[in-house]
Amino acid sequence: SNSQVTSIWVNLEIVDSVDCDLDVQYLVIGPGWNPAYDVRIDSKNRVAIIEINALISQQSGEDWDNIDLTLSNLRSEIKPVVPTISPYTLSWQEVKKVKTTISTAIDDASELDMSPGLVGEVEGLAKNFFIKNKQNIPDGAQGTKVNIEAGRFPYREHLEVVAAQYLKVYKKAMLINEFPWALAAGEVTVYYDGDLVQNTTIETVPKSAKFYLNTGIDHSIQVSYWHDSNAEKKSVMNAFQKKKFSRNFHTYLENFSKSPKKIMVLTQIPVSEVKDVEVSFSESTSGLKALEGFPSWSFWEANLAPREKKELELKLSVSVPESFHFNWPSN
Repeated sequence: SNSQVTSIWVNLEIVDSVDCDLDVQYLVIGPGWNPAYDVRIDSKNRVAIIEINALISQQSGEDWDNIDLTLSNLRSEIKPVVPTISPYTLSWQEVKKVKTTISTAIDDASELDMSPGLVGEVEGLAKNFFIKNKQNIPDGAQGTKVNIEAGRFPYREHLEVVAAQYLKVYKKAMLINEFPWALAAGEVTVYYDGDLVQNTTIETVPKSAKFYLNTGIDHSIQVSYWHDSNAEKKSVMNAFQKKKFSRNFHTYLENFSKSPKKIMVLTQIPVSEVKDVEVSFSESTSGLKALEGFPSWSFWEANLAPREKKELELKLSVSVPESFHFNWPSN
């Protein structure tokens, strides 16, 4: 037979005869898990089902068959290997200057307590997850998927476009972490009305915090983007000759659907880090707002009725000294 049997030997010293149940806990090298999420968007009912999963890997040398499984994201100080101490030689002069002690901690098995009372008492990311059903995790498994928890939450969707980069209007879902714990950073698979949209990642999301996921493209909106020809004219400023370059940027939107659309139209305004280079702008379309937390980015909120067309225009001017060579970016 090629089967492998793992034996655990425990030496006990019995002082008095006693009847007892013996619970043996031991540490092995190799098991681990990473969080992964499935987010299923139901656009008709405006709800999102968020499934929290664990991708479990284990190379312990034995199959885990029909086990009770507890997952923890606590960073335990218990280590399954004996710590090593590297020698450090002190010269006579160093010994006279400092007092040096070398010590190490011995991990006590009592520290392995996995009391259920820990659940709900630890803030932030620290938590134990007790899996409800029996599990089978074979030895050598890489990324066995186990469900931890699921929740059904409302979500809000808005439309967003960066016409200078992509001529597509993207759907973006805003969700709130309503679980009683923070969501750790991990992989996310997004489904929209039953269709797989994308695989992406999220950073750590604190409890009750907002987070955003792209949920596809709204193909009912046509986007065009262009700028007029480069214009140059010279002016005298503070007795120094300067060149002024102007360019008008146009974003065109058309709603081909039978529903009204509200779109966040993002645009980037250059920021000069050179004292002699000045950037200014004006808008023929009112309502341009600064995007909080993102310097140089601004946006319009464009409301389009069914079959409506709308054009947004931004006028940029750059003034540089006569000796400067200036070209607009290729886009």
